Amino acid sequence: MLPSILVAFMVLIAVEVADAVTVVVTIAKVVVAVKRNVAVA
Repeated sequence: MLPSILVAFMVLIAVEVADAVTVVVTIAKVVVAVKRNVAVA
């Protein structure tokens, strides 16, 4: 069995990575939306 601290640390890293991916995807969507608006304007 892995130590509880190591498991908690890996979970924390996984959550951080998931948050980072979510932020990147959100920024990408905003950039695409802005480009479309600029193109239309």
